[in-house]
Amino acid sequence: MNENRLYELLAELTTNFKVFSGVTSEKLERYNELLEIHIKRTELLEKDMQTALLPIRSLKWVGGALVGLAAVYGAFKALLIM
Repeated sequence: MNENRLYELLAELTTNFKVFSGVTSEKLERYNELLEIHIKRTELLEKDMQTALLPIRSLKWVGGALVGLAAVYGAFKALLIM
């Protein structure tokens, strides 16, 4: 191989790398945009889930209170029967 051919190959590789780098940068920019959209949607869904879980949490609290009251009532009833 002569020296000129080596320079041509080197120039071709450099050009190919720049094209590849440019395409990769464009893809990464698009992926970052999509990721931002996904994060915003996830945050909105999490807020909606907190609202949706309020009745369930309330019922769990009421259920726990009723079980506790039933235990106290049972204990008093057992003491009164003796």
